[in-house]
Amino acid sequence: MKVANIAKSSFYYYMKRNKVVDKYEAIRTRIIALSKQHKGRYGYRRMLFQLKKEGYKINHKTVLRLTGEMGLKSIIRLKKYRSYKGEEGKTAPNILKREFNAERPNRYYTLTRDGNTG
Repeated sequence: MKVANIAKSSFYYYMKRNKVVDKYEAIRTRIIALSKQHKGRYGYRRMLFQLKKEGYKINHKTVLRLTGEMGLKSIIRLKKYRSYKGEEGKTAPNILKREFNAERPNRYYTLTRDGNTG
């Protein structure tokens, strides 16, 4: 310690820090294996389900944190575009044909945006 010119507490701090064991090391290796096995398709929820199925007791937040620390991102599947409009998308028939002069009151009614007559 005198040769290195550092304090005794700093020396023991660094010695203790090197002995710290990562308690999630086994889970980290299994998460990496799952990610490679499923070609990056598994997100943290599916990984959590698989890990619990294999007998690991782990919280979903821990799996999310570990995947984030390791930089594992899952592939997001895009939804297929569907252009079907259905019954709601059809235009109503033009009954008035721009003839807004009614012969008597309460002859014509139209639906407003909220579905009420007005």
